[in-house]
Amino acid sequence: GKVKFQGHDFFTPQPITKPDVFFIKFIVHDWPDHACLTILRHLREAAGPKTRLFSMDKIIPYTCETKASDEKGVAIVGPAAGEAKNGLGNVLSYLPSVLVISNSLPCKRILLNYFSSKMIAVLNGQERSLQHTVTLYRKAGWEIYKVYQSESQGQFASQMEARPVAIP
Repeated sequence: GKVKFQGHDFFTPQPITKPDVFFIKFIVHDWPDHACLTILRHLREAAGPKTRLFSMDKIIPYTCETKASDEKGVAIVGPAAGEAKNGLGNVLSYLPSVLVISNSLPCKRILLNYFSSKMIAVLNGQERSLQHTVTLYRKAGWEIYKVYQSESQGQFASQMEARPVAIP
C-alpha cells in the first residue's frame, strides 16, 4: 500500500523525509505551546515543498463574541461552516452554550473553557481557539489553509490541512 503508519517519538527529528502527508490526531492538545512547536518543527524540517500536514484536534469556540482577527486565508468547510459570525475572527458560531448562566450575559459559553482549564491543570495541555492554533502552526512553519468543522460547539475534533512555509 501507499500508506504506512509508523510510531515515532515526535520529540526527536522525524526520520521520514519529504513524504506526501503527515497525519497527527489528538497530539497538539496534549502539550503546551513550547512542546507543540518542537513537534511541529520536527515535522516541518522533514517536510518537502509538497508535503501536507493533516491534523485532527479540537478547536474551541471563543467564549465571547470577537472581532475578525488574523485567520485570513483559512477556508472553513463542512456542515458548520455557514454558522460563522463576524467572519474568520469567530469561525465557530456564537450559539447559546450547553451551560447558560444568564441570557443577559454577553459571554455564555464557558463549559469548553472549563475543560480547557482542566487540560492545563491536569495534563499541561490545552484546547485552543482557531486564532491560537493558526498562530502556533505558523510559528512552526506550517500554514493552515483549510479547516473542516463538523459542528459549531467545539465538541468534536476539527480536521485541519496545512502546507509548509518558511519558518519565521
